[in-house]
Amino acid sequence: MDLVRRILIAMEESDDGVVDGEALVSDAHDLRSVAYHFAIMQQAGFLTAMVGDTVTGEVQSAFADGLTWQGQDFLASIRSDKVWAKIKLALRKSIGSASWETIRSVGVKLGTAALEAQLGI
Repeated sequence: MDLVRRILIAMEESDDGVVDGEALVSDAHDLRSVAYHFAIMQQAGFLTAMVGDTVTGEVQSAFADGLTWQGQDFLASIRSDKVWAKIKLALRKSIGSASWETIRSVGVKLGTAALEAQLGI
């Protein structure tokens, strides 16, 4: 989920809304992993993406080129570094992993609680 969050943030920060998968390659995630995440995030309705494979199945290119409303909504629930750290800690201490719906729900609740505390309600 760290990579999912990183992809969403990169897309939001992109001037033209396009993110080259190569820009997200790191020691933890190769281009194949980034391309896979682009594909499953597209299936989940978070973004649109294009992945180019060779005839042998090797990933040649991967581009994400548009956040959807659902992608923006999910990012809004986990954008805060503080909220994200709390979610990750809670997952580590309890169930280990969770669906994006669960993570979004927890993020919304944490954000709501913080806002209510700020407003004194």
